[in-house]
Amino acid sequence: MEGGCQNKSMFPHTVQDVRTTPTLKVLTSERINQYALIRRIPRNTGGTPHVDVSIYKDTTNDKDVLIKAVKRKQVEDKYRQLRRNFQAGNNLPNGEQSIRKEIDVLHRLRNCPHVIQLLETVDDPNNDRVFLVLEYMSGGEIQWRNEHDEPTLTIEQTRRIFRDATIGLQYLHHLNIIHRDIKPANLVWSFDHSIVKIIDFGISHHHEEDAVCTGSSTRFYEKKYSSPSLFTNAELTKQRGTGYFMAPEVAWTPPDTTMSSPSIDTLSATIHTDAFQIPAKRPEITKAIDVWALGVTLYCFLFGKFPFQITSDGNDNQHHTRYMLFREICTSDWMIPDTMSANNLPTGGRVAKTHSEVIHLLDCMLRKDPNTRIGIAGVKVSGHSLFSLSDLQLIPL
Repeated sequence: MEGGCQNKSMFPHTVQDVRTTPTLKVLTSERINQYALIRRIPRNTGGTPHVDVSIYKDTTNDKDVLIKAVKRKQVEDKYRQLRRNFQAGNNLPNGEQSIRKEIDVLHRLRNCPHVIQLLETVDDPNNDRVFLVLEYMSGGEIQWRNEHDEPTLTIEQTRRIFRDATIGLQYLHHLNIIHRDIKPANLVWSFDHSIVKIIDFGISHHHEEDAVCTGSSTRFYEKKYSSPSLFTNAELTKQRGTGYFMAPEVAWTPPDTTMSSPSIDTLSATIHTDAFQIPAKRPEITKAIDVWALGVTLYCFLFGKFPFQITSDGNDNQHHTRYMLFREICTSDWMIPDTMSANNLPTGGRVAKTHSEVIHLLDCMLRKDPNTRIGIAGVKVSGHSLFSLSDLQLIPL
């Protein structure tokens, strides 16, 4: 391995060991151990029902932290347990398995200033929740469009966000971690908007057999959250993540799939001629799905809208809408408005010979075939005058 993921001199970044606390000494509506509640963060529409997120004050150092409280067992787990005859292997309920996966991933991410840091886990077996104490990024998530679906970020702001996200994603991929849900809502600002960090590793995946990093950041792997059976390749084929940002290989359905729905005539009438054919076999799910999602995110920042959208056809069935969106992602090309960013800079269009190099970068990131899609290292040295990362000190990979 060239360089190494333990080279702390590359960044002015203090790495602290994650504390593991096995006992809830204090638990009230206003306090968790030494953490005093500041405010609760409302769940978004469609948010995860078994997760509560709040901002607390660490009374030992007067610093604000974000605490994610995750239920060990979800309602679905109880029904599964009634049906299941447990066999040898990982018999964790699905909810607790998800917690362990997230903690396992977060413990690996100890040496990059563009990835959120886990500070402590509070895991009392006598309580039905596990508490993840994370650093708090008070600048909030990236706001990238207004009520008219127009971009609100300038080119310089987009460049800074994109650079930080690329460095963070490069670090994840170096550790063989696939985030699986890169999107604007999972990129957050520091208080002064000087740094962007990647957050939310709830569905992230780690290739245990490909581990490349040793040293202090891996000491936790001996503990109970780390297990080779936590991460399976079968898990990667599940359509997890946010629909608009899913890569074609994640959104894939067999090309001869039909919908057992009365709306099939409507569906046939609304699907336009396909620009791309759906492959007969699902392509392998790899780190390339994160590059695609980062490309969609970049498109959102530049144009204030998604590259793949569907228009209403009068059918509000959730499965129908999902199918239509996935079909759009897998078979349609994306278009480019005449201008980009809040600066209203000309783009040159989607296919014009004079289009800007940022369009070429999007072309490379939004290729349907993951085997020809640019890798994160290629994004880093794309050469575009605004988005080149060559002037940054990066993790030496």
